[in-house]
Amino acid sequence: DIKDELRSRHPRATIRLGSFGEFYCSSAVVVALEDIFRAGVSTSFEVLYVPGLCPFFVVAVLTLVIFDAGHKIPDLLHITWQRTSAVIIPITAALIFAQLMRAGVSAKIARPLVTALGRYGWTIVTPIFGALGSFFSGSTTVSNLTFGSIHILAADRLNLNPKKLLAVQTAGSTLG
Repeated sequence: DIKDELRSRHPRATIRLGSFGEFYCSSAVVVALEDIFRAGVSTSFEVLYVPGLCPFFVVAVLTLVIFDAGHKIPDLLHITWQRTSAVIIPITAALIFAQLMRAGVSAKIARPLVTALGRYGWTIVTPIFGALGSFFSGSTTVSNLTFGSIHILAADRLNLNPKKLLAVQTAGSTLG
């Protein structure tokens, strides 16, 4: 089955990153980071399984062939990097952080904070999380992706309405 082949995790090359975890890339170009911060949290991305990537690369190669632009690739890559690097690096870092939070790191962060702040304290700091997240990332969406799971955990633990807490998070993100 081609689906299984595109999602295969073996064989793979592994690089140990100390306490950051273990990075690997499989023969099917599944990249992953396992045991992140030794917290038992892992995340992966199945590069070839993403439906939009293969057609994109086919069109890119055909464009280079049709317009005989193969010799311009280094210049095109350099210009593209100059124009996008200021945006790519922080957005990639923010999305990695958001994925870590969604993968379970948020639970380890939220528990002691929720216990210390309680119902009223957590309600007060929720928009502050949102504002700080959008201030640092420059995006309401990234702020909500990063901190949304923490608020869902807090709502569950403090017996609060998660929709209302997420609405307050979004309001704070918009202000940030």
